[in-house]
Amino acid sequence: MLEVKSGKVRRIAKMIPRLIFIADIISLFTLITLDLYLRIGYIQVISSVVMYGFGLFIIIGLYLLDTYHPDKQIAGMRSGARVLLSNSITYIICSYLSYPIKIRLPELSIDKITFLYGITLFTFFAITMRLFLAKLERLDGEKYPWLLIGLGEKSKTFINILDQEKIKSQFILIGKDKQDISQFKVQNQLLIKTDHSLHLEHWIQSPLAGVIVGDGLGISESLVRILMKLRLYGTPVYKLPDACEELFLKISPSLLDDNWFTFNNGFNLISGGITIRLKTIMDFIFAMMLIVLLSPILIITAILIKLDSPGTIIYHQKRTGLHGKTFQIYKFRSMYENAEEKGVQWTSKRDLRITRVGYWLRILRIDELPQIINVLRGEMSLIGPRPERPEFDVQLEKIIPYYELRYLVKPGITGWAQVYYPYGASIEDAYEKLAYDLYYIKNYSLWLDFAITLKTIRVILLGKGR
Repeated sequence: MLEVKSGKVRRIAKMIPRLIFIADIISLFTLITLDLYLRIGYIQVISSVVMYGFGLFIIIGLYLLDTYHPDKQIAGMRSGARVLLSNSITYIICSYLSYPIKIRLPELSIDKITFLYGITLFTFFAITMRLFLAKLERLDGEKYPWLLIGLGEKSKTFINILDQEKIKSQFILIGKDKQDISQFKVQNQLLIKTDHSLHLEHWIQSPLAGVIVGDGLGISESLVRILMKLRLYGTPVYKLPDACEELFLKISPSLLDDNWFTFNNGFNLISGGITIRLKTIMDFIFAMMLIVLLSPILIITAILIKLDSPGTIIYHQKRTGLHGKTFQIYKFRSMYENAEEKGVQWTSKRDLRITRVGYWLRILRIDELPQIINVLRGEMSLIGPRPERPEFDVQLEKIIPYYELRYLVKPGITGWAQVYYPYGASIEDAYEKLAYDLYYIKNYSLWLDFAITLKTIRVILLGKGR
């Protein structure tokens, strides 16, 4: 049996937020004091009040975006990205506040260029420190095991996901009896088998990464009480879909059931209201801006397509949209004319139907830009699940559970699945992409859309299109 360290909490994980906060205070106010001394030659009390006040704004911004938990993600943004976003917003606010201060109280004015240098240096330090401590926290977390209680079919599916993701943490499996354990095939060498004869009360006194409640094991009142105690001692308790969401930023449809959808939080984008209206308005505004900003690229691309191969410049194709309604999607033509004369088929990685220019259009994702027209027409969103062809949807709905849920929201030009999962064209790929789409639909927020935008830019710059 795995030897478990004594103690009720993981001390390093508990100390890291405090260490980051103290380091932020010391480094930020040291920079401010040094700036005041170098600019003025001495510490002027009145100017110090303004500068230290701005420093307090920076700390408040970092706290509001929860940057003191470095291994945590909020709307897809890790702590480093949230630090950059928070400090950028704080600098803009402080810069605007400095104008009325300079006019009415010139003795309190600050040098914005110097302030920019200072906040840039602090941002670099803050991100570096969080990256280091996040790595330290992950390494520390890998020392502690997860408990997986119940070894039913969904639990076995979850184990297969662990195997595919090559997670480094240790998992202790607890089944009904020794026979249940012996029949369970485990490929991942980091998994440790045990049986239900072990009293779970033992784990209340032991630090754990988390407890996952699977299927195939009856949840008795005594087990519920033990799980409650574990949670009260600070050990997170998950159901299978929630553990998948926490560990891999996706929700595998094979782990879901109607009961989970009924009682789980999220899916605010489906209910509509102010959220969907705001998203629609922002889609329209940004789509208009993109057409203006990208017009030179659109014109050059059209010329290159025409010179490269005969055929139309814009290619239109029927796709499935909101609530299963079909629409015509617009794309730059990246294949030879009449590429589907042999019928509808998946696009392969080295598809011979793709033209020379089309290859680069796909790599840089420029072929998707005409879909801005679909956004302006209200058929698509800038960000959402990728719209699929109706011919494939009919096939996929029969095979993949809850597949139809991806059309409860508008499809998008880019999305969570597009930035996290490499391009694929098969039933297996559709299964994985749905897992990421479900995560997006469940956790939608403007911050998540912002994170996807940044990740999309990264994908384009690194040439990770298809």
